Amino acid sequence: MTEQTIQQKKKKFLELLEKNTLHIGNTCKALNVARSWYYRNTEKDPEFKEQCEFIKESFVDTVESYLFKNIQKGCVTSIIFFLKTRAKHRGYVEKEQIEFAKLPKGFELNEI
Repeated sequence: MTEQTIQQKKKKFLELLEKNTLHIGNTCKALNVARSWYYRNTEKDPEFKEQCEFIKESFVDTVESYLFKNIQKGCVTSIIFFLKTRAKHRGYVEKEQIEFAKLPKGFELNEI
């Protein structure tokens, strides 16, 4: 594959990535390349990797805007989700109760 062909595939991949809502597998399939092609090219080409990350972050921004619209409409599920993920520092977390099993007799934990 020539360098020009690789660059064209990368450009097309970026276009398809956004259309396929960030689904790497579907984007590779649409471009008729193996998934390993994507990973190999993101490792070798920092600019391509950065462009992929930019598209991913842009999509997150879009979805986040829908979350905020739902919050403004009073959607309880969205409000709870937001508080549990963005307001943990204010105590909006679900606490887990962890129980530890008792050690058998004669078994000791050594300090590391």
